[in-house]
Amino acid sequence: MGRAAGYVYGQNYVKRYFLGATWAANAALGTPALTVAGNPGAGPATTTGAANALGLCVGDNAYAYSTVQATILAQGAPATVEVDINPGLIINMLLSGATTASTALTVLTNTVTSSGGVLITDAANVPANDMKGGFVWRYQNGVAGEGRVPTTHTGSTSFVPTTPFKEAIAIGDQFLFSPYYDVGDGAASSDGNSNITWTSDLRQADGSAATGAGADIVAVHFIPGNRYTTQFEFCLGDQIWFGSTTI
Repeated sequence: MGRAAGYVYGQNYVKRYFLGATWAANAALGTPALTVAGNPGAGPATTTGAANALGLCVGDNAYAYSTVQATILAQGAPATVEVDINPGLIINMLLSGATTASTALTVLTNTVTSSGGVLITDAANVPANDMKGGFVWRYQNGVAGEGRVPTTHTGSTSFVPTTPFKEAIAIGDQFLFSPYYDVGDGAASSDGNSNITWTSDLRQADGSAATGAGADIVAVHFIPGNRYTTQFEFCLGDQIWFGSTTI
């Protein structure tokens, strides 16, 4: 789930908000909280949207949102959630290989030798979703962990970085990939460093989504690992304390 990895500036500043939209009990911790139009309080993000964000939930909601008086009376109080509202908060999330959290990342197994180290081919596993401006790194063989930003992506066929890998890419060499990275490819405003799609529980980054799709963020750091330990760190881009443009 999402956690505080640090701060670009300042320190944690936690506020408690009433819930203002449908939110299942114990579903908030480690997810972004948003303002709710027409109803004061906090509400959940969607997998592709976090406009007018309050921050990251650092405490869970013990109760679900309710407007029924008897329910609130039984609980003793309306449902609330604790949110770290510092706009400089750096959020760390694991990278999942699908929309379901904790799915293993897809392994690419190269099928065509690239002596120049600039072509990774795997028609069976290269995704159809665009990954230009993301990141691809060695998983097995070659210099372990060495990675590059793909600037050309032929869907369901291959990745091509501008900067070659140190060694030739041999048949059987294995790689992992991500639609997210620190700096993207610099070709557009929406690439690997500016947007995120979350898993269905909103607690991890969806590594199968297209680059440049989803909620506005500002990438801070990408940490390549294995199929289960890779991490992405970012700040929320459309945050009310940061100067939201859509509120």
